[in-house]
Amino acid sequence: MSNPHVGKGKGFTAWDGAPVLITGGTGFLGSRVADHLQRLGANVVSAGRQDADLRDRAEATRLFSRVKPVVVFHCAVDGGGIGWM
Repeated sequence: MSNPHVGKGKGFTAWDGAPVLITGGTGFLGSRVADHLQRLGANVVSAGRQDADLRDRAEATRLFSRVKPVVVFHCAVDGGGIGWM
């Protein structure tokens, strides 16, 4: 898929105004990715467990239809996170 944001002029980044979806965006990693992309000018939508159950196909479809992301960063985990030894 081509990015309509590329080549818009000096000082413009490919992220300026680009719709981006981050699954797990309220978690440790996802929230940092979201912060960085927002600083680059992306239009970030973070979907955490309380926002959408991505295991539910209909709910995931509604989320993707609403956001229409050009890229998805999948930072969500299933089962409450990573276990440390």
